[in-house]
Amino acid sequence: MKKVKKLLNSPRLFFYDALAKRLKPSTKHDAKQSLISANIDFSDYEVAVYFFGTKASFYQLEQWFGPFLALQKKHKMLIIARNKEVFNAIQKETDFSVIYAETLDDLMNIYEKNNFKVVLYVNNGVKNFQSLIYAQGLHVHINHGESEKSSMSSNQAKAYDYVLCAGQAGEERYKNKLIKLDTSKFIQIGRPQLDCIEPYECQLNPERPTVLYAPTWEATHESMNYSSVGVYGYELFKILLESNKFNLIYKPHPATGSLSDDVLQAHNNIKKLIEENPTQAIALEKIDINSVFLAVDIAVFDNSSVMIDFLAQDKPMLLTNRFKPHEEATKIATCCKMIDTTNYSDIVSIIENELSKDTYKTQRATIKRHYLGDYAAGESTQKFVDTVADIIQQGDEEIKRLEKNR
Repeated sequence: MKKVKKLLNSPRLFFYDALAKRLKPSTKHDAKQSLISANIDFSDYEVAVYFFGTKASFYQLEQWFGPFLALQKKHKMLIIARNKEVFNAIQKETDFSVIYAETLDDLMNIYEKNNFKVVLYVNNGVKNFQSLIYAQGLHVHINHGESEKSSMSSNQAKAYDYVLCAGQAGEERYKNKLIKLDTSKFIQIGRPQLDCIEPYECQLNPERPTVLYAPTWEATHESMNYSSVGVYGYELFKILLESNKFNLIYKPHPATGSLSDDVLQAHNNIKKLIEENPTQAIALEKIDINSVFLAVDIAVFDNSSVMIDFLAQDKPMLLTNRFKPHEEATKIATCCKMIDTTNYSDIVSIIENELSKDTYKTQRATIKRHYLGDYAAGESTQKFVDTVADIIQQGDEEIKRLEKNR
């Protein structure tokens, strides 16, 4: 992702210098020595973005940088990172105000020294619940994508005051899977990230159609493991390459192979094929996948949020299924051809047919509205900013009510 343009003079360099001295926590963690205990005025920060995740999951936060730029034009924002590498990346690549909260004590000091109106969360990190201790602001889960994985309908959603969803599908997913749920907490805002795409120019043969293979990772538990990489991903990619008919782009999930040796081996084998065929294939691992969407003619996905984002491009796509044939089929499977162990060897003819006929075009339009809503360019970002503003106002009214009743 291109570095975010500098917009303001933030105090983050002070944070960085102070924190550099504290990388190894003392056995006696004295709150009086906290990096935020002196000479810092936090009173004007209205929005905190809390991120518990490693560099491998940094993409979850990074995809929000464009909408955050729009948000901070109206509401001063601070990113709270719980990982030092993530803190370094934000400090180096952006001009967002950012602070590193190594311990719970650090985190509580940050909250005690400020008056955040809203805290935003982009994932279901287990240490999100440390942040939920903060009682003077409203907590809002904004997620990092839409998919049919079980993490997208987690019972953890009940912990937040509000949950922002892209479209009707996201809201229904929670309502259909959770019991004793407060349905008033869900707000549909579309996908603001889709308003902030920077084009990627493919340098491969312009005379050939370009195929994207964008598989997901193996996930934290088997019920969420939709990755095709270790099942037939290598074979599928090799068949496409040997057909000599397409440009190929491989854009794996950043954590692919992190939990499975088999997946890692297949992942490395695919990259080796690419190294041996540099004029026909390319691996892209550090570029925003939405930028890549603009450069391809058709895409092959596992069940993941990136597939739903691709709906905005109105291009043919294929969905892999690593389980039994057509098991676990979801609503999004109704708008594309399914690939599984019974037909992946026919991938060349399947792709050629979809490129020439686009057999699911009508269904895609319906499914797009269901998952992403119906927003013109810029409208989703504006709704995100307006929604946060509304929640800030609600929080102010609640604080006044509490103070009046004391």
